[in-house]
Amino acid sequence: MHVAWPVLVCVVLPACASGCLFAFRPSGLLALLQGVAAAASTSAWLQSHPFASDEELAACGHLLWWTGQDSSGIPVLHIAIGRAVNECRGPAAVAFANAIVTQLQRAVEGMLGE
Repeated sequence: MHVAWPVLVCVVLPACASGCLFAFRPSGLLALLQGVAAAASTSAWLQSHPFASDEELAACGHLLWWTGQDSSGIPVLHIAIGRAVNECRGPAAVAFANAIVTQLQRAVEGMLGE
């Protein structure tokens, strides 16, 4: 299984926001357990999510594309949300959202070298 950046954010931030950093205190134990439950839920979602194929990504290529990196070296994904709202209805809107998730997942895999 590959770990993607959006998943890491979902795993780490809820855990920290729930108080995992303070789990050494007795009052932080419940927060720690809630953070672990959130991480497990996110992992299960990642394993079952049907990411977009290359063909599906190409179909959305005029609505989202990579524009290089910012000054910190972080890749920039350009999303033409206004155009997408006008063009994507019903299943096409779901496909567009899935293309965004897939692009982020692939970018993180590439950055992590997996």
